[in-house]
Amino acid sequence: MHVILSAALIGVAQLLLLGFCGLGLARLLLPARLRAHELTLAPIFGLALLALLGYYGANAGLTMRQILPIALLAAGALLAASIWRPADRQLRTLPARELAPLLLLLAAGWLIDIAPAANYGALLPIGSNWDIEFYLPLSEYLKDFSYPTLAQAPANPLLNVVLSNPTFTRAMGASYAQALADLIGGWDSWASWVPMLASLHTLALSGLYALLRAGLGVRPAGALAGVALAAINGLLLWTTYNSFGMGLGGLALLPAALEARSARATLAAGLLLGGLTCTYWPMLMAYAVGAAGMGLALLWERRRAGAPALIGRGALVIAIGGALGLLANLRAPAAFLQAFAAEVPSMGITTFISPATILGAAPMPWRSQTIGAPAEVALGWAGLACALALGGLGVWYGSRRRGLAAGLGLAGLAYLAALQFGAQFPYGFLRGASYVNMLLLGLVGAGLPPWATAARPRAARAATLAAAGLALLLLLSSAVASGRTYQIYARRPALFGAEVARLRADMGRLRLPGSVFISPPAATALCDTAFTPWAYALRRHELIGEVSTGYTLLRNPRPGVAPDYRLLARGEDLGEYGLANSSPIWSGDLVAVYELPASQVGWLSGRDSASEPPLCGRAAMALSRAQLGRGSYRAAQAGRPLALYAGASAIGWGPVGGGPARRDLTLALASFAPQTIEISLGDQRRRVELPAGLSIYRAESLEVPAAITIGASAGPVALRWAALADAGAPSPPELGARTLLLGLRGEARPGGARVRLQAQSAGPELLRYSVEIYENRPGFRDAPARYASAPLPALPSGAYQIDLDLREPRIALDGRALPVSAPAAHDGEYFAALYVYQGEQLRARLPFLSFERRGGQISAVSPLDLDPAFVPLAEPRQPVAADFEGAVSLRRFELDATAARPGDQIRASLLWRAERPQGPARLVFVQLLDNANHKIAQWDGAVGGDSWPPQGWLPGQEIWQDIPLKIAADAAPGRYRLIAGVADPATGMRLRLPGGADALQLGQVDILPPADPAR
Repeated sequence: MHVILSAALIGVAQLLLLGFCGLGLARLLLPARLRAHELTLAPIFGLALLALLGYYGANAGLTMRQILPIALLAAGALLAASIWRPADRQLRTLPARELAPLLLLLAAGWLIDIAPAANYGALLPIGSNWDIEFYLPLSEYLKDFSYPTLAQAPANPLLNVVLSNPTFTRAMGASYAQALADLIGGWDSWASWVPMLASLHTLALSGLYALLRAGLGVRPAGALAGVALAAINGLLLWTTYNSFGMGLGGLALLPAALEARSARATLAAGLLLGGLTCTYWPMLMAYAVGAAGMGLALLWERRRAGAPALIGRGALVIAIGGALGLLANLRAPAAFLQAFAAEVPSMGITTFISPATILGAAPMPWRSQTIGAPAEVALGWAGLACALALGGLGVWYGSRRRGLAAGLGLAGLAYLAALQFGAQFPYGFLRGASYVNMLLLGLVGAGLPPWATAARPRAARAATLAAAGLALLLLLSSAVASGRTYQIYARRPALFGAEVARLRADMGRLRLPGSVFISPPAATALCDTAFTPWAYALRRHELIGEVSTGYTLLRNPRPGVAPDYRLLARGEDLGEYGLANSSPIWSGDLVAVYELPASQVGWLSGRDSASEPPLCGRAAMALSRAQLGRGSYRAAQAGRPLALYAGASAIGWGPVGGGPARRDLTLALASFAPQTIEISLGDQRRRVELPAGLSIYRAESLEVPAAITIGASAGPVALRWAALADAGAPSPPELGARTLLLGLRGEARPGGARVRLQAQSAGPELLRYSVEIYENRPGFRDAPARYASAPLPALPSGAYQIDLDLREPRIALDGRALPVSAPAAHDGEYFAALYVYQGEQLRARLPFLSFERRGGQISAVSPLDLDPAFVPLAEPRQPVAADFEGAVSLRRFELDATAARPGDQIRASLLWRAERPQGPARLVFVQLLDNANHKIAQWDGAVGGDSWPPQGWLPGQEIWQDIPLKIAADAAPGRYRLIAGVADPATGMRLRLPGGADALQLGQVDILPPADPAR
């Protein structure tokens, strides 16, 4: 309920602002036949006025804070001018019997538009449209910036959208009105976006009523029915944010402007047309369709007299509107079409919506691929047939201006036919249909009242029954379609997931103007529209890296500068950024935010490409995704030292500026062999004993600016990263001892390759390796076809040689053939990678080779060197000290979930240690028990799993084992004990723990009630 109340408060403020700003214009300009609609059409005039003032004011250098008082003063002056004469001081309104039901319908339509957001307890822009990237930043940035000063705002892809050239995004006048209303209430555009859409839809409904009543002569009941149908249909189109209908106010004026010799009507129509141009340029299509239909009908009626005057008045309306919206007209058309040509292929919209959906009789299947049950499909087509019949009745009997109504309906149908069979552009059809569907629904509504078919009194009863039957069937199909669409889209938002609802408040905790680095894996995880809420929430922070929203790419690498925060993908290697053992300050399903020490002033990645473009859509090939975040590091070679430079506030590969200062320097170094290295720090030279693996070197109170060199004596010394901090700052977190160091370098051979593999282990744990070859297929979700795979034995520290014959295929390690699994191969592009596992969990996928197979022949073999590659290894979270009779001990343990439902599967991870040479195989059992020792889950198998049978264990070696536990489908809710133990398979006897127990309790699991299928 609080969502509805919040939205109502915002919506009322928006409509009051629009009404106040437009009331004076409505009273001054509306012709006689529309005077009764002053109150309901005033907000449309207000929207046009604010669009013009906001558009031209922002281009002239004014902010919305400066434009607001100008708009209020101008509106007040117009209102005062409109009531200057005593005879004009009375507000003209519709009769109460019309106004009351109309206002109720407008309120109902507004609530329908708000309803899906209420499902989340927050005003989320959760539909399936990307235009939020225009509206949200436009309304938010322009509160404090004008177009000439926008470049001063922090780097952000949404800022790039607003600053795009040609600047078609500026023709978004609803954003100007939204920003001005936000300033009155103190809201931001995230909160006011959905209420603004509902407000715009409400204005469209009031304009539709005026068009039906005053323009087409539809009786009140028919006009109200048309408004009701359009309100219901708004729920379907709400999911794509296309229920704006801003052009309908102008259409209400067109008949009067074309027929009457009224300068006021012509000026009013031109003003609304010009304001519409600055509001949303593509909506002119709805204006053009309606105007063409009614204009041609009027020309037919006056083909013998008055046609020149009619054409002249129409041309004058176009001239006034074109002049008022000149800047938008000059900038928008080509840019709009160019943007859709470039962006639409990645939207995945490949089908047209059905005619039944356009008229609200069938659910919206876009993206959900849910067409509905056969009964729903049949009901939708039946509803469409009823709508067509009622539309014909509305034109013939329900309207006093049959010619105009017929012209409007035929023009709308012709436009839809041209979209589908001419343009053949599914997304354009979806958008275009949403612009004119209200006009067609209005005509359908005119045929709903039973009297519309009662042309002859003696047929009244039959006509009434027929019309009532058509109406009931149409309303039933509309209700089912709207409910189904709500069910599909409101429960699973296509763009804004539920977790982004807390972004605004949580990101407010970040200190300003703290910069935020976004890693390439995080930028890919949040690709396209998924990054839009992040870009909005972080709009006051400089974003560093390369990120992509739906429409723009931001490139702001800033190498050598230390960010204040890092936005990293979940599971990303924290050691890559010197954050080992750090905890995130914000964590979501895909990414996490880490704060860096305020004392850090410079940061440099040792990778050649620390900032990479995100992989979005079909650009994300399987190989490119596997390579993401991987790469070679700059390294010192024997006789070729590595040089870098430190300044007062940055560290880089070339000289950096800044005055003299003292800084602490930290270098993260890696070597496959122990060696003595020489590090030059300005005029100081130091010899350092570097062990094999990863090391941290720290130089305190270094005088900068200074040149730094690293010299190797034996093998390469790679620089993983370098950091610069204030002198005396605390040391950075430990690098992390559990990091595996690997190097892969290959050379192509006829039909295959030879690869040199170097490994520097991170401790006593036995890891599982395999060489996997997969097809390089585009896309994120398609599983690539496997070409071949071969398991590798354990790899202690050392160097190895892998030979690959890709034609057979055959794989050998140090000349010893490995067992290869090879499904039937087909032609295509492939890549080979080294996979590293802990237990059953993949820790790294390191691609080292790509090739093509054509006609059974291997070509284009290209080694992908990784030297070095860092693989972080995990540890089960919970320490355990359990010795099973001195043979094997359990060192650590973790569960991937401590709560589950009946039928779920959870994973228990055990880290074993061999205490002495192992004899016969032993079994491990893991059970989930209630207080009465009844089992609801059990697993039995070899200690260590099939990959590491105990007979081959050596004392001190550690083995990670993952055990799946399937919860019984009939498990009762409650708390259960998880126990584990070791047994001798020959005797069935359990090995004892030091206290005499034969099993160890590891933890507890809560079993929740079964999930509600309806949810």
